[in-house]
Amino acid sequence: MRDGICLSADIYMPDHSGSFPALFSMSPYGKEVQGFPAALFPHVEAGDMDYFVNKGYVWVIADSRGRYPSEGQWNLFDKEEQQDGYELVEWIARQPWCDGKVAGMGMSYFAIIQYLVAALQPPSLKTIVPIGGCFDFYRDFAYYGGLYHSGFLARWLTVTLARCLPPDGAAPLEKWLPPRDVILDTLMHPHDGPYYDERSLANRHHRVKVPVYQIIAPSTLSHRRLLMAFESIDAPKKLLIGTGSGWALLYNESLKIQIGRWLDYWMKDIQTGIMEEPPVILYVPGKNQWRYEQNYPIDRTAWTTYYLCAGGDRGANEAPFGLLSRDMPGEEKPDNYSWPESQKQVETDLPVLAFSTAPLEEEIELVGPASLTLYASSSADDTAWVVRIDDQAPDGSLAVVGFGWLKASCRKLDETRSAPGRPYHTYKNPTRIEPGRIYRYEIEIWPMINCFKAGHRLRVRIASSDSAKLDGMVSIFLSPETPAVNTIYHDRQHPSCLLLPVIPPDTTAGKPQLDFEYKPIAHAVKSWV
Repeated sequence: MRDGICLSADIYMPDHSGSFPALFSMSPYGKEVQGFPAALFPHVEAGDMDYFVNKGYVWVIADSRGRYPSEGQWNLFDKEEQQDGYELVEWIARQPWCDGKVAGMGMSYFAIIQYLVAALQPPSLKTIVPIGGCFDFYRDFAYYGGLYHSGFLARWLTVTLARCLPPDGAAPLEKWLPPRDVILDTLMHPHDGPYYDERSLANRHHRVKVPVYQIIAPSTLSHRRLLMAFESIDAPKKLLIGTGSGWALLYNESLKIQIGRWLDYWMKDIQTGIMEEPPVILYVPGKNQWRYEQNYPIDRTAWTTYYLCAGGDRGANEAPFGLLSRDMPGEEKPDNYSWPESQKQVETDLPVLAFSTAPLEEEIELVGPASLTLYASSSADDTAWVVRIDDQAPDGSLAVVGFGWLKASCRKLDETRSAPGRPYHTYKNPTRIEPGRIYRYEIEIWPMINCFKAGHRLRVRIASSDSAKLDGMVSIFLSPETPAVNTIYHDRQHPSCLLLPVIPPDTTAGKPQLDFEYKPIAHAVKSWV
């Protein structure tokens, strides 16, 4: 590298001579791991190298600086790591086995570094294929709604990184143990600012000029701002919104064929027909269908309001809960709950406050961002709002299809960057609330993709905490030092409501011939496993 340190990389090559287009991947997980069978090792996130190397691509997988044999000091996604990616791309392009064209490949960490390197515009980078990842390091990675994303960060450091053990003698112990600096750095930066700007594509997406095939699995909880990235990037682009985990998508045969068509077009100048197809492929749970769309967000979105209302003479924390109605409420009494006492209900997956529609007379498809306008007060000078959107089947079973979080002191909006269903909070200079005063909160619900079938109910749950036991990857940090009684208002003067992206049917939309049903992975077992 420019400062004299050396990165360690593995190079996988076709078994015949010549020069080839190349793929690059880089992470702190240990390059050797990416050669293991994915069926046996769940952190193989670069991709299926057997498939793409056999298609005539060289694949270079490198350890981030400071990880395993790579020299230097690792500092999560900082400018040094990004510049390393730039130099790695250009080094690959100069090698005799490369034809000068390089593409990025991989999911999660591998996806994030692709975006950041692409923003630096290395001349030899021709396209990127990011699967998942995050677009805004503050909002998508460290803090949800201004609340510390402790569930993910703790699990990522203690499970993911700690499980990536090096081969014998590959690196000293301190080179693979999870660095505490990542937790400390994010805790020391509780508000958006320069630390996160350095690691985010959000404010420099305009610098990504290479073609992008963006693949998103909503269940990974990394899709919120990535969908906004698709809108923002001004380059040839495709979007596939899939189903299941990102890892299952990564090794799906249909998806590999799609990626192969994309790479062959941009890297080998083969007319695969992929650019003649609509730019968006979408899977809709509930309908269990794949279909094409011309854009995201979908142009025909019909923004629809459902109001929080009282359910007869019972409050929203008593069965049968409150109602969600298209009609604005009249004069109604508010509902309240106590925190942290209500945490017991959260831990047992019982609603604290809940509002449901009547059984739907016809199906409703939701695709896109949503928001909850909440009129509320608290006896404390700060609190949290945690929202869940459920698809409730006639038998009472639930599927969580939407999430939202907001710390009361972080309620300030940037109106110039807000849009329907997407309130944009600054997360700078938080202001505590006045106890007992009613405030209007705009709570972002992360994009939903779901078809609520006839006979099902749409339900919104409101609480002030997550469950680390039930939602370990999404649980947030909320200190129990300040008990609170939180009150939700839903009357004509305080019309708390959900804004939902309802999608009318389109009989002209085509259906791609794809098979994305998860299947066992067929992957050769390497001799060293």
